[in-house]
Amino acid sequence: MISPIMRLSHVTFQASNALKLIEEFVTKYKFHPFAARGLDGGSSCQVALRNGGVVFMVNENTQKTHENPVMLYDIPLPIPFLDTACNVSFEVEDVPGLYRHLVDEGCQLLLPPTELHDDFGSVTYCIVKSVVGNVSHTLIDRRHYKASFLPGFKYLKNNTNNLSSGNLTHVDHIAYACPFGTSPSILEWYRRCFGFQHFPLYKGEDPERGLEITGHRIGLRLTSLVCPRLGEGCKLVLAESLPQEGINQVDQFIEHHTDGGFAEPLFSKNSVFLELIERRSAEGFGEGNIRALWRSMQDLQEDLTVKEHEAQ
Repeated sequence: MISPIMRLSHVTFQASNALKLIEEFVTKYKFHPFAARGLDGGSSCQVALRNGGVVFMVNENTQKTHENPVMLYDIPLPIPFLDTACNVSFEVEDVPGLYRHLVDEGCQLLLPPTELHDDFGSVTYCIVKSVVGNVSHTLIDRRHYKASFLPGFKYLKNNTNNLSSGNLTHVDHIAYACPFGTSPSILEWYRRCFGFQHFPLYKGEDPERGLEITGHRIGLRLTSLVCPRLGEGCKLVLAESLPQEGINQVDQFIEHHTDGGFAEPLFSKNSVFLELIERRSAEGFGEGNIRALWRSMQDLQEDLTVKEHEAQ
């Protein structure tokens, strides 16, 4: 199928303390809050932040959220939950048509096509649950909207000058931690539903096997997908652990999240991490880079495990 996805809109995080996470994005990664809703306590606290071409949304999810469940462009995760990234929002052209296609494919739709409008125009969106853990996708048609974000949000004063500044150009890829053996079915789901295609990480790669990296303290299988219409961004990377001895970061992530989700430490329970990449005419990821990243995360995870045991 021809992909209905035009571009990536934003990535959404849910946290029990939104302001704490926002402070981390601002101080550590130089994001700027530029739009918000619910700061007065009248609805769910939702804040949009930007660094260059990358937009994050942070949604506060507490018991109060479930008592007054007006969360725009997202669905609250069941409580209790780990603070996590849980939604990748895409811009599309025909929300009702895509909604019908997803229904025909047997997808779980969390919200039917919904229209919101303000003085800047209108948007239509729906939300679909993916086949990966707690990950969902908000599909937004904003062709008839002229402001820089979305209806329902108020633009924060003194931040308009920061909308185009920053050192991040785009989201390069999003990695999912997946249960062993599930990558082929996930790849097929994204192909049928959104027109993603297999992106080989090496010449002659078998999509059923992906790129397998093994050795001392590492056992990893990676499979990558790309949406042709997105150009330089963004790819999806499916990560599975291979049998190995000792603590495994993918397995531990899945244990915390039941059956997979975002894996790209930002949160206290190894929920998600950010990777900053400078590309110079290279499209792949590099086996050496993958090994180095894996080992650094393993070292961090093992240090945290030792500290947890010492504290008990």
